[in-house]
Amino acid sequence: LGPFSRGFSSRLTHEEGSRPGPTPQCAACRSRPVAMRWALLLLLPLALGRKIRFRTWRNLLLYRRPSRPLPEDPGLPPGPPLLKDLLKESLQLKDLLPELPQHRKFEQRPAGAELDDVLPSSDLTKPDRKIWIVTTASLPWMTGTAVNPLLRAAHLVKMRDASKGGKVTLMLPFLDAKDQRRVFPAGMEFESEAEQELYVRKWLLDTAGMKAASEALDIRFYPARYHPAYGSIFPMGDIIQLVPDEDADICVLEEPEHLNWYRFAGPSWKAKFRHVVGVMHTNYLVYSTGEAAGRVKALLLLYINQWMCRGDCDRV
Repeated sequence: LGPFSRGFSSRLTHEEGSRPGPTPQCAACRSRPVAMRWALLLLLPLALGRKIRFRTWRNLLLYRRPSRPLPEDPGLPPGPPLLKDLLKESLQLKDLLPELPQHRKFEQRPAGAELDDVLPSSDLTKPDRKIWIVTTASLPWMTGTAVNPLLRAAHLVKMRDASKGGKVTLMLPFLDAKDQRRVFPAGMEFESEAEQELYVRKWLLDTAGMKAASEALDIRFYPARYHPAYGSIFPMGDIIQLVPDEDADICVLEEPEHLNWYRFAGPSWKAKFRHVVGVMHTNYLVYSTGEAAGRVKALLLLYINQWMCRGDCDRV
């Protein structure tokens, strides 16, 4: 019982007909068994610790047989394979792990091609390519992620040939009336996606002076919400499911880290498209340093952004 036996042993007294024991007044008798118990508790791990630490645990971690193996019973099923047996058989890691979902394979460079040559999957100059541009803002909000992707899509339309199946699709976020009043200029609200699409095409025609692009550009919307705490728009649901499989060719993600922070669980962009390009716009690391514990948040955000961009983009 260790030190907890002190109160029990101190209640034993020399009474007639009972065996002799320590008395409450005998401090030496009372402390001697306690000291012996503590000595055994301290010396026992020291005496056996070397054998426990360096033999038993090593056998458990490395799946080694004990020094004196027990006779094997032919009626028992075989045990797990030993580490040295696995090394002898030269098994690969994929043989020990469960099957993972298959992603598209890397494209092989054609024979005789130079390192600077463009691979067929990433060649945007072909007129039959189908390009999807997904961004995080839309006009009439005059921000960089609304204007730059729109002009990029308008210029890429010039290189497409509709007769060969080539086209450019711009995916914009559509907000509800409450979020529109927070983001758009005063007095500008759209009841439907068609009304906002007409405004975007009119801006291309009147302000940008790109009549052909205003007519040929394919504009689609995805549901989104505006978060005042972040000052940003985030998609609601999985955007990838809105893209038909037969049109999933090339994708340009405007702010890929922003689009994937709260993305719906599902297949990655690289699994859907043949080639994915990410375009960075905002330095979110600087924004995070202005908050509480900003340096720690910026460091974590840096690695999170790199992880998501490498997992969803072929080129950033």
